[in-house]
Amino acid sequence: KRNCRQKERNNEYPSGQYAARRAIFGRLLSNLILFSYLCEVIDSYCIFMDKLIETIVSAIEDKKGKNIVSLDLSGFDGAICSHFIVCNADSTTQVCAIADGIEERVLEKLGEKVWRVEGQQNGVWVAMDYVDVVVHIFQTELRGFYKLEELWADAPMVKYEYEE
Repeated sequence: KRNCRQKERNNEYPSGQYAARRAIFGRLLSNLILFSYLCEVIDSYCIFMDKLIETIVSAIEDKKGKNIVSLDLSGFDGAICSHFIVCNADSTTQVCAIADGIEERVLEKLGEKVWRVEGQQNGVWVAMDYVDVVVHIFQTELRGFYKLEELWADAPMVKYEYEE
């Protein structure tokens, strides 16, 4: 019986087609496993991004930052990051306090260090780079002058309201 099945199999897949189909199936299975892994990585990245944004917004609210918005830039080719978070404060002291609060909170809750901070020397506009999220903390008058949200007017925006 074994020889008959072997002969039938050889007739079904002449000249090595059986081996070729096995190889194709093997590659498809490998690709499926890779795809599944990539889906998990993307899901964990999205969860991390949500936690990062939530942590940053919470830190801004704790220091009484005003007019907090998040801009989703992920749909734009050439955008330097996937999200901007923008807020303002009434004094240079408060701008620097918000920046310090964000840095401390993100390090404490998520273990992430800010990649680069610019503008803390003068406290008029502080930019904090978390690679895929850039935080802009303006003094109120300067935010009105630059109108950063208007530059990215097509980006989906989330406004955060807080109770005093």
